[in-house]
Amino acid sequence: MIMINERKTVMAHIEVQADGRSKVVFERYTYNGIRKRGSKIFPKSATKAEIKRFMAEKEREYLLQTNSAGTHITLKEFVPVYLEMTDKWHSPSTQASDRSLLYNNKHGIVTVLGECRLENIRLRNIQAYIDSMDGLSSKTKANYLMLIRAILGVARKLEYINFVANPAQDVIIKKSKPREIIPYTVEEARYILKEVDRYNDENTKLIVYLALTCGLRRSEIAGLQIKDIDFDTGVINITHARVSAGGKGDFEKSPKSLAGYRKIYVMDELMKLLKKQRIEKCFNDSAYLLTDDKVKPIKVWQISNKYQTFMNTLNIEYRSLHVLRHTFGSILASEGINVKDLQYMLGHASVVTSMDIYVGSYSENRKKMTENLQKSLFVS
Repeated sequence: MIMINERKTVMAHIEVQADGRSKVVFERYTYNGIRKRGSKIFPKSATKAEIKRFMAEKEREYLLQTNSAGTHITLKEFVPVYLEMTDKWHSPSTQASDRSLLYNNKHGIVTVLGECRLENIRLRNIQAYIDSMDGLSSKTKANYLMLIRAILGVARKLEYINFVANPAQDVIIKKSKPREIIPYTVEEARYILKEVDRYNDENTKLIVYLALTCGLRRSEIAGLQIKDIDFDTGVINITHARVSAGGKGDFEKSPKSLAGYRKIYVMDELMKLLKKQRIEKCFNDSAYLLTDDKVKPIKVWQISNKYQTFMNTLNIEYRSLHVLRHTFGSILASEGINVKDLQYMLGHASVVTSMDIYVGSYSENRKKMTENLQKSLFVS
């Protein structure tokens, strides 16, 4: 529940009537400041969205009336109001992400700006805050900025601040040099596959094969279920992912974008592993592919741990699991795959991402092009 100036709000709730209609009960104030309970009964034809919109509006009205004298609160004091209003619309993973950005010990929004009064926050404050984030990528800074903008946007709608424009709207994020991700070479990729074939953990074998020969993200590997695999045609259907949400456990979610929904043709070597897993684990159609001995899905973080444990046994530089996905894309690009096909197989929302990250990512390719140009220009 929300606490402002030590006055507790009572949020709206739904009661289902005997005839199936929905009754929304809410707190309200009369014209002379007396708090009373109100209600509205919706017909059976009303949609959940209509009812939720009505509830949100009543909650907003109640917050405004309850906190009419609370216009001088700090950002730290307002954040619980923001979370109370937005958590109901956000997935568990988004809730966990918001809290990480808010309360991070070094760069957290509340950690750094929490004592600022809402009405005193200006563009220069937020710009200085974003500029102070040394070592963070432009994308991470953008995530912090988007959350600040959202918080101040809600504060403005609730009339805690009366700015004409959102103070975070015109903040500029200086582009930082992207960290170069160096994929494994073809020879190194072959070595990894050869060694994992001799490894004694079937889940690790599947993790490496799915990342290196299919280009799947960790979340897509974690979310893969037996029903997603067509054993007759040799196709994997990517339709969902599974992510870790802070300390709240793992949750299934949709792919990162619509482009994430795709079909991947599976190599014969991987299909043998998949069929072996299906037989040995006695799956039903809805079971996750990666499971423990009790056929319970392994945790998302365990996927990275299993991969790292395996890689530490090899005579090769350790790089993160995501590098296997980059290696997959880079090999395809070096083999001359059409960029639109590369975009599809990697599940990128934009072809620009595929072009920027993978096309020509092997230094050998760039060296070869230079050598070819030299022959054209100087060799008679």
